[in-house]
Amino acid sequence: MRVAIGWNWPSRLADCSFRFERYVAGFRELGHAPFLVCARSALEGFEPEVDSFPCEELRELREASFWRRAGADLVVLVTWHAMTGELDGIRASGARVAAFADTDGRVPWA
Repeated sequence: MRVAIGWNWPSRLADCSFRFERYVAGFRELGHAPFLVCARSALEGFEPEVDSFPCEELRELREASFWRRAGADLVVLVTWHAMTGELDGIRASGARVAAFADTDGRVPWA
């Protein structure tokens, strides 16, 4: 399964408390193909070798066409109980979503 680990914030991945490299390693260990989806500038300084599908502008993450081009089966995304535009775009692309309410790792179940 192609798993996109998304970051929809302008900060660099290397500066975040959310440990992207652990998610990449975990999905790989499970036999999946993880990759990062974020702003191109957010990849600056991020050391772990991992595939990525960067956007030029964060608004692209609201577009189903962007997510179709990314080719994710599943998107893991931190939403802070918001980001409905991004969630709508992902769902419209046909990908599934695992939305973290916050970077503390708690996942709301509907």
